[in-house]
This record gives sequence, structure tokens and C-alpha cells, in this order.
Amino acid sequence: MDFLFLLPMKKTLPLLFSLLGVFTFSQQIESFTTILNDKISIRAIEIYDNKVWYSGTDSKFGFVDLKHPKKQRQIELSDKKLQFRTLAQDKKYFYTINIESPAYFFRINKSNLKHSIIFEDTLKTAFYDALHFVNENKAFALSDPDKDGNARILQYNKKNNLFWTNQTNGLEFKKRRSCICCK
Repeated sequence: MDFLFLLPMKKTLPLLFSLLGVFTFSQQIESFTTILNDKISIRAIEIYDNKVWYSGTDSKFGFVDLKHPKKQRQIELSDKKLQFRTLAQDKKYFYTINIESPAYFFRINKSNLKHSIIFEDTLKTAFYDALHFVNENKAFALSDPDKDGNARILQYNKKNNLFWTNQTNGLEFKKRRSCICCK
């Protein structure tokens, strides 16, 4: 206890309150159940229809039912072993993007899991690790910055199936065509 007197009072009180908070508000986990046992690194999840939907390594996408964990489904979105770190959803679809270049933007139908590539970014530094719908028709995807510190931002307008990307020297967006497969 002598060490407490060596610390200035300004540091002692916050330390004591922090420890008190940790012990007071910590939760005890009483049981833990594995609901998915597979060789996959899951990097993104979404909750929909009482299921945990996931995307991860080896082009894997799927779900585990929370009420009935034995009810599961997993598909491969590509023959290539792509790695996904994003997952977003709107009313009808899930969307995910792989992190390597070229970056493929996948759209997966929620009802039948049919999927297609709706956009391809061939920029060598494309590394999309964030995707977010701001409303039913607009989403933004963010890529890690390039060597010059410029972040890649992609805007998707679902209403007319158009993509815009920022220019490397600023945030002026340039219209890009989507893939032919998006009809």
C-alpha cells in the first residue's frame, strides 16, 4: 500500500475509480456456445431476419440462424479466394467488397442468395474495408489511403445504379459506369 502514497493524488483517484468501474460494471459470461465451426476468418457481420450474416476469407458468405443454430447456409461468391472485410444491407440485398485489387463489389439477394458483381475497381491501391448505406439509395465505400495519403471514396447510387469515385487530388467525384451484369 505504500506505493499509493508515492503517486500524486491526481493520479491515484482516477486509477481507483477506473478499477472500481471495471469491477462494478464487468459482466460475467455464464456459458458460451459455438454456433459456427469452419475454417474461415469472419471480418464482417450483419443481423437480419434473426440470423447472423457474415462475410470473410476464401470468398465465403453465409448465415447462422440465432434461434436454430443448426440452420446454416454458406456459399462461395467467387472461385478466386477473395477476402471480404465489409458487409452492408438494404431491404432486398447484401453488399460486400473484397480487399484485394481488383476490388469486386458483390450484391447478394436476401431471398435466394443469387449474387452478381455490380462494380469492379481496378485501381492497384483499392483496399475497401468499409461500406455503409446512408439511406435506401445511397452508400459509401472507403478504401485505405494510398502512398500519398489520399483515401479512396466510392459513392453508390442504387436508384440509377451509378458509381462515383473521388479523384486522387481531392473530393471531386467522377461518374463511373457499373458492370454490364447489373441490369
